[in-house]
Amino acid sequence: MHNATDSRGTMVKGRNSWRIQNALVEEVHTTNGRTGHLLVSYAVHAPGGLTMIELLRLNINRNTVVVNSIWMPVCLCDVQPGM
Repeated sequence: MHNATDSRGTMVKGRNSWRIQNALVEEVHTTNGRTGHLLVSYAVHAPGGLTMIELLRLNINRNTVVVNSIWMPVCLCDVQPGM
């Protein structure tokens, strides 16, 4: 269940992609800084006014662009749990 002080955002569908606004990085795995995977969590609004936390694994390859909150590209090697 979602904590009232938790600021995790929700997943939003765009025209060609999905976006998680304000996800929380739970885990990062990379061997070369460019490819690997991220485990992120985000909030999902459930029936009854509850908000649940979902986990999503994002597989990152050399064509994937990871961006920060101001849409600037971020190297996978710079991403840390808790961000």
